[in-house]
Amino acid sequence: MNTALHSVGFALCLLFIAVCASPAPAVAAEAAMSVDLPGGKHKAVRLRNLPKGAIMAVAVQTSGPITISLLSELDYRRFPKVEDPVFLGTVERKLSFTVSIPAAGNFYLVLDNRRAEDARKVKFLIRAQRGQAPEGTQPGADPKKGELGT
Repeated sequence: MNTALHSVGFALCLLFIAVCASPAPAVAAEAAMSVDLPGGKHKAVRLRNLPKGAIMAVAVQTSGPITISLLSELDYRRFPKVEDPVFLGTVERKLSFTVSIPAAGNFYLVLDNRRAEDARKVKFLIRAQRGQAPEGTQPGADPKKGELGT
């Protein structure tokens, strides 16, 4: 995993610590990142120590089709032959989804461009909170404000 993904992994770890330590269930935390995803490759971001029941809203914008998945640590070890993804979908240009974390542990957000020859630019935003769905689970319109644009 490259240095940029290590940095975002650390930032996301801090994000979830802040969410889990917060006594108010309505408080949400956010992290955003842009990556270059080479053709024929995948990249994963590890999300450490997520609590059971945490709600994650994810927005992805890409320059071309990719597959995105949210996997438990066990399924990530099986990748690409996953058995029980928390989420699995194809992004043509934009995709937003919200999931509830099914069990405490480490999870992986996998950006998969193995079927393409061309590189993709991928931006993603993760909003998380403990217990109930974040307000406005579809992040808005400006990457400079922590949101994905058009």
